[in-house]
Amino acid sequence: MAKETRKTKDGRYVLRPGEYERKEKKGFDYVWRDKYGHQHKIGALTLQELRQREREIQRDELDGLHTSRQRNTLNDFYDLWKTQKRGLKQNTYSNYVWMYETFVSQTLGKKRIMDIKESDVVAFYNDLYDKGIAVNTLDNIQTVLHQVFHVAVKDDAIRRNVSDGALRELKSANPREKKKALTPEELERFREVIADSVWYPVFTVMSWTGMRVGEVAGLTWDDIDYKSGIIHVQRTLVYYKDQESGKMERRLNTTKTPASFRELPLNEHIIKALQYQKEKCLPCTAEIDGVSGFVFSTRFKDTQSQQTLNRAIKRIVHDANSEKDAAVLLPDFSCHTLRHTYATNLARAGVNQAITMYLMGHTDISTTVEVYTDVQKDMAARGDEQLRAWLSGQSTAETDSQRHEYDELRNMASEIIRVANVAREELQETGAVRAHHIEQMARLGITMDDLK
Repeated sequence: MAKETRKTKDGRYVLRPGEYERKEKKGFDYVWRDKYGHQHKIGALTLQELRQREREIQRDELDGLHTSRQRNTLNDFYDLWKTQKRGLKQNTYSNYVWMYETFVSQTLGKKRIMDIKESDVVAFYNDLYDKGIAVNTLDNIQTVLHQVFHVAVKDDAIRRNVSDGALRELKSANPREKKKALTPEELERFREVIADSVWYPVFTVMSWTGMRVGEVAGLTWDDIDYKSGIIHVQRTLVYYKDQESGKMERRLNTTKTPASFRELPLNEHIIKALQYQKEKCLPCTAEIDGVSGFVFSTRFKDTQSQQTLNRAIKRIVHDANSEKDAAVLLPDFSCHTLRHTYATNLARAGVNQAITMYLMGHTDISTTVEVYTDVQKDMAARGDEQLRAWLSGQSTAETDSQRHEYDELRNMASEIIRVANVAREELQETGAVRAHHIEQMARLGITMDDLK
């Protein structure tokens, strides 16, 4: 095998085209032009190191990588990502920008893209974790960071996305904590505490519909169809920090996913709560993106927000647990817990998973299945008798109020299935659905597409 470097009789190195030995200081340089005619220069202390780098450059050029782009920093590709990114809701985009500029831009972002290895990204996340940054936050950072590296890959600056799997070990060592639903006793206690308070309407609607907090905050009186007996869920109210003004902004967006655009059946509990809101609570006078008439309001006649509602729950829990001889102590929980509790109660009542998926606005059935799996495990832990009762569709409630709630949920699901089946048969046999069945479908939130 030929030597990597050779010398002449007078002791000088035999150099290849483009290689130069420095005269004033020790080392070697290599100068070349890329396929676009741009001149580049690299250096090394030894000729052997220089030629190793030459081989890497030749490999990059054979693979079609842009050598000129490799010297750009990660921040340069982030700027490119910002100009190219489309299709995101404004609050999502603002959140991505905040994540990158807060955690990445002043550290990893200053490095040249060609110098960043997979181990650098792993070390970056480990350092943030050691500083107390939660794994969930790191996951959000990874979402935007992975997209920025992908821009560099598509732009032929790097061969592969070095952020792939960078969080795998941290996430494996810190599994996401399972969502916990309120027990039937805790939910009953919570409803008891908020009765006849300003918080009774909004939290009653949330606990009986499973709506997301943004969906509830964006609900208007026009979305309530008492005649058909349905709630139209068609928008979400979001709060985010505007990147230009630096101020908190409110916007109305479409629902989180297309599956979240749905119609939910009203029941007596929801109707009673809405009547209470209209008759005894302050009206909301806010107008956002040309929309007004929001159902729920603050004491300042403004729209509700996740922060306001979560603070209210915290106070309610504290006051309830401070009562002397409280039979049931409430855990710390959030608005999302009410949504998860609703899904759990549907599972406990034996409601079909497809119906639960629709009512919750889940895009992926695996999200729904996870709730049902957790309920089965919980029933198994409570005892075989309760598990058998649950699997057979019988109520496992221990009180009349709990049994009544599960019965209502099952009856609602059964009615949805019955009407859908009748309408589907009519459509298959006659090619049309009778008017009174169409009215029933509207009341239960069933569309013609659901019959296909």
